[in-house]
Amino acid sequence: MYHNPTADSMSAPLTAQLRDDEGFVITSIARSLSATWRPGENPPDAYLTLDTGTVAVEISTLTQHVTDDEGTRPRLSDDTATANFVNALNDELSHLIPDGYTLGLVLSSPILEYRKTKTQLARAICHHAADLQSLRNDQNIQINGNAITVSLIHHGDTQYKKVSAVFMNRSSSADILSNAANILEDRIATKTRKCAHLPGRSPVWLALLNDYWLTDAATYRAALSRFTSQHSFHRILLVNGDGSVHTLYGEDNCS
Repeated sequence: MYHNPTADSMSAPLTAQLRDDEGFVITSIARSLSATWRPGENPPDAYLTLDTGTVAVEISTLTQHVTDDEGTRPRLSDDTATANFVNALNDELSHLIPDGYTLGLVLSSPILEYRKTKTQLARAICHHAADLQSLRNDQNIQINGNAITVSLIHHGDTQYKKVSAVFMNRSSSADILSNAANILEDRIATKTRKCAHLPGRSPVWLALLNDYWLTDAATYRAALSRFTSQHSFHRILLVNGDGSVHTLYGEDNCS
């Protein structure tokens, strides 16, 4: 996840014309290079003005993909549904759990038999909420092929959610370098097609927000060395959640 910095008076109205993640990326790059920027026509998402001239910047996000018998897709599509599943349980059942306590769930994503599992898990949570002593030890349950662990967390804070979860994707690969290569190939190929009409007007850069937290710039550089398809980007930049900017391709004068 990224942390949006406080915008100055110049960048605040500009950021409003982009999505939050796009505004974060271009603001981070401008700060790193002591440059200014303005929104683009989509594509490009923005223009960056440097001492040496203006470049077009197309922005995208690197998010882990998963592959199973249904094909390859961003992991985010699975995890968003699982997060919605947990939020719905929290909304429905939070009144049953005393203040200062949270029921922590460990889930696999995506949820199998989504509706049936939600109903049956809600019933199980109601049972445990009526007798919190039943959660002195973690409870491991199976519902419709979903392995679920239920734990009671005492933190004393009334602002915390009453039902929370961590989840792991069933189809995610443990091969981080392969994952990074697949992510880069998808984003570079997609953005190359989208920006095909831009070269010749001004140099075009690709800026990528790193939402795959297991991977760093060095891993992405190694992954990029596997990429054989042609692209027309003069530079490819990686922006991390802390706002740091790294060059994956092209002249390296970023931090």
